[in-house]
Amino acid sequence: SRNPVSDVERFTGTVACAVAHGGVPIASADLKGPVLWIFGSEVEGVRGDLTARADLRVTIPIPGTVESLNVGAAAAICFYEASRRG
Repeated sequence: SRNPVSDVERFTGTVACAVAHGGVPIASADLKGPVLWIFGSEVEGVRGDLTARADLRVTIPIPGTVESLNVGAAAAICFYEASRRG
C-alpha cells in the first residue's frame, strides 16, 4: 500500500494543507511555483502527520457561524486562487 507521507515528502514544490482555522489566510498565502494541496474530510480534517509535513497551512476566511466549507468547495477556491496568481 502507498504511504501518503512518503509521497508528500518526495514532492519538490510547496506542500499546502487546507485547515479550517489557524492557517495563513489564502489571500496572503505564497502560492508561487508548483503546489501540492492536501485536503481532509469536513469532519476530521487532515491527518496530523500530513499537516505536520506541510510547508504552508492555508485557511479560507468564512464570515458568520459556518464551521467549515465542503471539501469540494474549499478545493475549488484554493485551486482558483493559486491559478489566478499563476
